Amino acid sequence: MPLNFKTLWTQLSGLTSQEKELIAQFEKDPKATTCVASSDILRKRGYLDEAIVLLEDTVKRFPGYMAARVALGKDYFTRGLFAESLEQIETALSQTIENLMAQRLRLKLALLSKDFAKCRQTIDVLRNLTPMDDFTRAAIEYIDLEDFASARNMVFAELRRL
Repeated sequence: MPLNFKTLWTQLSGLTSQEKELIAQFEKDPKATTCVASSDILRKRGYLDEAIVLLEDTVKRFPGYMAARVALGKDYFTRGLFAESLEQIETALSQTIENLMAQRLRLKLALLSKDFAKCRQTIDVLRNLTPMDDFTRAAIEYIDLEDFASARNMVFAELRRL
């Protein structure tokens, strides 16, 4: 049964005027950008599964909108759906290798799958992208020392927090 977003929106409390306006735009004309922004609203309020459903629909309707694929990949990662996450991330990176969020997620997925060659390849790309976040900086230091176990443990710690 498809998700009824109109009903879901009414269940959300504490929406800002900007969020209400975005939801109204989404309801009127669900463009790719409003779909991704609406999924952010859901995710921030703990509706991760609903955000995934919205992003899956967005990717089907707008297959070339890579920001939706990256957001979906991130949500899949949060849910522990690593193969699905990697599929979305690799598709996005096939179109634009400079996508910083996708590269960071690719590194985490490569660490989890113990694909250390892909870790090194991803780090080579990340070294040329900015800004460097704390996770990436620490992971690079560990990987440069060939300490993949510590880098993987950082990913596991993040997953526990999520």
